[in-house]
Amino acid sequence: MVTWLGLSAYFLIELSHFSIEADIKIEQVREKEKMNVTLWIVQIILAAGFVYSGWMKTVGIESSKKTWAWVNDVPKSLVVWIGIAELLGALGLVLPWALNMAPVLTPIAAIALAAVALSGMLFHIRRTEYREIGVNIFFVVLALIVAIGRL
Repeated sequence: MVTWLGLSAYFLIELSHFSIEADIKIEQVREKEKMNVTLWIVQIILAAGFVYSGWMKTVGIESSKKTWAWVNDVPKSLVVWIGIAELLGALGLVLPWALNMAPVLTPIAAIALAAVALSGMLFHIRRTEYREIGVNIFFVVLALIVAIGRL
């Protein structure tokens, strides 16, 4: 009788450990899913910002000359080149991870776009265009969040 009770207690304890471990694993999966959704939101916001900026620098170059004073002081080819880099970077933020084809390209694209935004920030600081720096800081931070989160 004692053996049966001891064996039953042992199985109950083991069963409770199994239940606790399962609960912990379920919670870890939920946290991972929340992080994935958060990173997707950040990626989409970042990609949208760079698509807008890249589009203005490539297709809407005349409109961007009216919007951004610095565009008039920089060679058109450089502005277009930056725009193309931003458009390609925006695609790199979304497509590799979404298609699960070379997903390592997503954090690489995020790092490259952080470098582009940081370069833009330094450019605006040198020109004392401090009003423009906030957008660059925002893009650098979002890009680094994606880069770190997707590594």
